[in-house]
Amino acid sequence: ALEVSSIKVSLQQSAPAVKPAEIETSNVVANVRVPESHLSTTPAILSYVESKEDLESIGQDSPSNAVFTMNDDLNAVAPNGSVLTDFDGAIKALNGKIIPCFVVETEACAEKLAAKLKENKIKDVCIFSKNADAVAKARKKYSMVRGGVIFDSVEATPEAWLAVRGAVNATGSHIAILPAEAVTKEAVDYLQKRLITVWAAAPAQESEAAAMELILSGVHGILALNRRTVEACFTKYFPEDGYSFTRQILIIGHRGVPSLMPENTVEGSQKAYELGADIVENDVQLTADGVAVVMHDGTIDRVTNGTGQIAKMTYEELQQYVINTHSAYRDIKIPTLEDYFKAFKGNGKQIFIEIKDAAAKTAIETARLIREYDMADQVSIISFHPSALKKLHSEYPEISVGYLCGGLTTTASQALKDLEKVLTAVQSNGSTFNQSLDGLTPAFVAQASYRGITIWPWTFGDNLASFANCYLMGLNGLTTNNSQMASNMIKSVVCKTEKRALKPGEQISLDFSSVTYTDKETALGSEAELVFLQGEDIATVKGNTVTVTGEGEVKVFCRVASTLNKKTVYNYSPVITLTVQNEQADPSETPGTVENPEAGFPEWAIIVIGITAIAAITGVIVAVINKKK
Repeated sequence: ALEVSSIKVSLQQSAPAVKPAEIETSNVVANVRVPESHLSTTPAILSYVESKEDLESIGQDSPSNAVFTMNDDLNAVAPNGSVLTDFDGAIKALNGKIIPCFVVETEACAEKLAAKLKENKIKDVCIFSKNADAVAKARKKYSMVRGGVIFDSVEATPEAWLAVRGAVNATGSHIAILPAEAVTKEAVDYLQKRLITVWAAAPAQESEAAAMELILSGVHGILALNRRTVEACFTKYFPEDGYSFTRQILIIGHRGVPSLMPENTVEGSQKAYELGADIVENDVQLTADGVAVVMHDGTIDRVTNGTGQIAKMTYEELQQYVINTHSAYRDIKIPTLEDYFKAFKGNGKQIFIEIKDAAAKTAIETARLIREYDMADQVSIISFHPSALKKLHSEYPEISVGYLCGGLTTTASQALKDLEKVLTAVQSNGSTFNQSLDGLTPAFVAQASYRGITIWPWTFGDNLASFANCYLMGLNGLTTNNSQMASNMIKSVVCKTEKRALKPGEQISLDFSSVTYTDKETALGSEAELVFLQGEDIATVKGNTVTVTGEGEVKVFCRVASTLNKKTVYNYSPVITLTVQNEQADPSETPGTVENPEAGFPEWAIIVIGITAIAAITGVIVAVINKKK
C-alpha cells in the first residue's frame, strides 16, 4: 500500500491559495475561518486578547479561538488588570466567526460565567483555568462548556503526562494546555493515545522557528500572541503537492485483527499489535456470575461451537466452548478482561474497552479491574451508551472516554449544522467523537479540530481507498479489521544523533531514520531531506551532513516522502537544534581566577613572596625563643 520514494533536499517557498468548501452558516456555532494550509494535521490557532488593539483587530486574519482573561465581574481584562470590555462586548467583537475562550481563576467566577453562557444559550465556547476545580464547576453548571486545564509546568516523564491526563479527565474535559517548553512529540503522542487534546501556550519568544517546533511536535492547537507567524508556517515549510503529517495517525485493531485471526481474543490482539496497531479495541460484558468477558455479541452462537446468551451463562459454562471462526485456530476459549490485562500490561500499547451494555454493574466491574491491575495508563473506555460512560466516569474519573455513534455528520456544506449535533453529543458525555466512517468530510474535520474535538472513525475493512481517504484527512485514529494495511506505512521520523554541540568549522552527519507502524527503522543516510529553519548564514547542508562556519544556532528538520494509494505523504522529524560556539577555556586554567589564585604571577614574584614568607616565619620563631629565655 505504501512505498518510500526517493528523497531530495529542498525548501518550500510558496504555494497557491486553497479554496475552502462553501459551508452553510449556523446560529449556534462559529463559522471559523479556515487558514491556507498544506497540512493534514493543521493545529488550531488561538489568539490572546490582551489589549484594546488586540480586541479591535481580532477579526483581521482571524484565529479559530480568541482567549480572554475574565475577572470576577465577568469583564475581560488586560494582564495589568485593566478592563478591556465586558462579557457582551467580548462576544460581540467575535461576530460569530471566532470561538470565545475564557480564562478564569476562581471557582466562583467559573460558575458565574457558565451560568451567563447558559442564560445566553452560547454553546460553542471554552473555559480554561489553572484551577482544575474551577473547570469542573463550570462543566457541571453548563455541560456545553468545553473545558481546558492550564499547566504551568510538566516534567518530561510518562508519570507526569499520566497525571495531566487524570487531571483533565477528572473535570469532564479533554483539553490540556501545556507550556511550550513541555510540548514535545513524545508528550503529544502519549496524551493523544489516551484521548487528550494538547494545546500549547505561547513560547517565550515567538518566531517561525519556535512555531515550527510546536507544529512538528504534532500539537493540536497553539495559543499565540502573533498568530500570523504561526499561520505562515502552514504553507512555507510544507509542500503543496502532498499530504503532510506532523503527528501519527493511530491504528486501532478492531477486536484484534479479525481478517486473519479470531476476533476478541488475546491471540488476535497480539497479532494486531505485531502488525502495527497502536491500540486494540475489545468488547466487554458480564456473565451471569459477574465475570467480565470479551465478546461482541450478546450470544455465543456466531463465533463459537456453542449457543446461548452470555448474560444467562456462568463463566464456567462458557469455558465448555471454543471460538471456531478460523479453521487454523480451534482451541481458543472466550477470554476475560483479566486475561487481556495479564497479557498486555506493560507492553507499551493501548486498549480501547467497549462497554457493550448500559448496565451500571458492567462499568463498575470494568473500573474495579482497571484499578486492581493498575492499567489506567493503558486503557480508555468507549461505548454507545452515554449512561455507561457517565457511570465509568463516576467510578474512575481519570480515565478517558469516547462516545460511539453514527449518522451525526452528512456533507461538507452541512459541516456547521452537523457540528451542532456533535457538540451536544460529546459535551454531554465529556468524550471524544467516535463515529462510523460515513459522512466525515475535510470541512467538518477542520471545524471539529478548532474546538479540540478528536475523531476516531470505525470500522475499515480491506477497502484501501476508504482507509486512505480518512487517513489523509488527518483523523486521530482509524479502527480497522485489517491492521496489516498499515504495517509498512511510515508513522514517524526520528534522529538518533545525540551530539548537538559544535565548534565553527566542524561538520556532523545527522542519523535520521523512518519508522513504520511495525517499528521497523530504515536509516535515511545521505538521502535525508533536511529543511532549514534557522542558521542558513552559518551552516550548509549536503545530504544529511551539516557543516557549520560561525557561532549561533542551527535549526533543521527532516522530511520523508512516501505514497499511500498513489498519493504523496510526508512525515516529519522534530526540529533538531545544533548549538555552535567556540570552545571556552577551562576556568581552572584562566589567569587570576579564584580557583587558581597563583596563576598569572611571574616566577620572580612567586620567589619574592616565598622568601618574604620564610623571613616572617623565622622572625616569629626567634621572638618566641627569646621570650622563653
